[in-house]
Amino acid sequence: MNKKIVPFVMSIAISIILLSNIGLAGLILNNNQLELKNEFQYRPFEKIGQSKPLGNITFTEPILATILFRDIAENNVSQTFKLTTYCAIPPGLPPRQQILDISYAPEGYTTGSDNWGQNYTKWIRPIVFPNTIVETNYTVKVRLYNITYNVNWENITDYIPDSIIDSGYLNDDEMYDITNPIIVDAVANAIGGQNHQYWKAWMIHNYVIDNLDYFDDGDWDDAPTVLQRGDGSCSEYSFVYIAMCRCAGIPARYVGGTVCASDYQTPDNDTTFHRLTQIYLHPYGWLPVDSNWCDLAENDSKYFLRKSNRLLETTIGGGESDIFRWGYNWRDDTDPGYKIKITRIATWLECKKEWPHIVEPIGPYIGTATIDQNYEVSTMYDPYPPEYYLWDWGDGTSTGWLGPYNLGERCNAIHAWKSSGIYEVRVKAKNRMNFECDWTYPLSVYIVKSGFLEGMVQFLFNIMERFPRLEPLLMTVVEFICSL
Repeated sequence: MNKKIVPFVMSIAISIILLSNIGLAGLILNNNQLELKNEFQYRPFEKIGQSKPLGNITFTEPILATILFRDIAENNVSQTFKLTTYCAIPPGLPPRQQILDISYAPEGYTTGSDNWGQNYTKWIRPIVFPNTIVETNYTVKVRLYNITYNVNWENITDYIPDSIIDSGYLNDDEMYDITNPIIVDAVANAIGGQNHQYWKAWMIHNYVIDNLDYFDDGDWDDAPTVLQRGDGSCSEYSFVYIAMCRCAGIPARYVGGTVCASDYQTPDNDTTFHRLTQIYLHPYGWLPVDSNWCDLAENDSKYFLRKSNRLLETTIGGGESDIFRWGYNWRDDTDPGYKIKITRIATWLECKKEWPHIVEPIGPYIGTATIDQNYEVSTMYDPYPPEYYLWDWGDGTSTGWLGPYNLGERCNAIHAWKSSGIYEVRVKAKNRMNFECDWTYPLSVYIVKSGFLEGMVQFLFNIMERFPRLEPLLMTVVEFICSL
């Protein structure tokens, strides 16, 4: 047998063994286009479902932002101490949050992750002398979109994957106290006899809005205390919503970050920051809910299953973190444990709308060498049409500028790759003013030698969408097939 075929056959055999233990009943995929939703589960976006249009997920109004996030520790205790600083690393959550560049200062940091999987950088200053100021910072360049999930509630089931349960997103914690009679009674009053996951989440959202007013006194109390008091900060809104959702059997967690001014004017200093929540609804995955912003908005649903392009997400957690405790963004520890002055500022240095605003390219993500593949793209917003498009096929060739096209008119491009491999397809646009947008997020295209192998790769991707835990193994098989 050809030496190249041996590992391939072994991988397929292992896959079949694993699948036989799982059962074949689940191999028929739910065709919900929102399977693209798993941006918060750190699954590689470019590998899943790229031949499908974004469908019921809507991305609008991209902005390019540059943010300087500073943590300033001041030794005001007239004693020397050791200072350890932790900084949450903003995750890349494509396509809504695309980290284009990030740099940290000073150098000499290490990295790690907390018990919720949140990545961080860590600095240790062995000696901080009295009357000195120590600054830690990072600068991030990011593309951010508004995102709206137009879910069909009838598709939602009460299924919760073991990975969600095992991760603790239904567990109790200090700030939730989900068995407290105040929480239990609130859930009963909110949902009555409702047992559908979507409507429970919606009714709890409305209950939180109806029973809380925004007030930030600088402290964080647990969910029962906040509900009984009747007001709270964005973090306290989040604690209440998470507690009630978990009490009602809905997995929930929080997201923390920084927000730019509503008019996008820069420079803008954020010293308050923001926390919101996510709920897990199958088959859509993690979906955003911001009861606090909805309470302050002109309608109660504006940020239910929606997220603003004004938000940079830095931290994702389900409860107390072994690094950040109940905080987010940063943490500073002193040894001995002196209470020192800490100032944290996120300065939005630049925040500009990006145009032309083009949608992500649509087309097949699996194909056969020498066979034409058709792709399309269009522009959603641009004050200076018409549009021209440049396609980069990832094999050293490109189309040159195609056009002009009217705003919203689809640009179709056809390409055939000469040999098998994995190629990154990108497209950019320019308008009559010669303003160019950046390249789109790469679309990975898996090209194989024959139609038989194309069908096999499609089958493996179908399995991956249904059984994400098999993805590392099956992607190795896919990559091998593309190398033949």
